Amino acid sequence: MFGSRPPADDSLWNIAKREGFQVITYDRNAANKEKQVDISLSTTMLEDSYEYMKASRQDIAVLVGGDGDFVPTVKSLKRRGLGVRVVFWSHAVSRELRESADEFVVLDPHFEALTRAEAPQA
Repeated sequence: MFGSRPPADDSLWNIAKREGFQVITYDRNAANKEKQVDISLSTTMLEDSYEYMKASRQDIAVLVGGDGDFVPTVKSLKRRGLGVRVVFWSHAVSRELRESADEFVVLDPHFEALTRAEAPQA
C-alpha cells in the first residue's frame, strides 16, 4: 500500500500493517500536496512484474487506483503479455486508465463493507 503519511491514529494503515501488507508512506510537500506516491507504486509494480510474474502463466497485475498517470505502467505491463485489472471508484477513475486495462472492477457496490468501522478487539 502506498500513500501520504497518515496521522498516527489512522486505523486503515494500522489494519493494513497488522494484516501483513507492506505499507509505504511519504510526507506531503510544503504545499500539502501528495508527492512520490504514484511513481513509487508504478516503479514497484514494474519491478515486481519482472521478478514474480510471467505472461506464460497468464499472471494479472492488480492496480487499486484511478489516476491517469498509471496508463504508461499499464501499457508497459500489457506489452509484456501480462494482464492488468484496475479496481477503483467509478466516479474517480480516469477514462484512459479504465480503457487501457484488461478489466475494470468498480468498488462502488462494496462501499459499505469497505467503510465499515473496525470491530472492537476482544
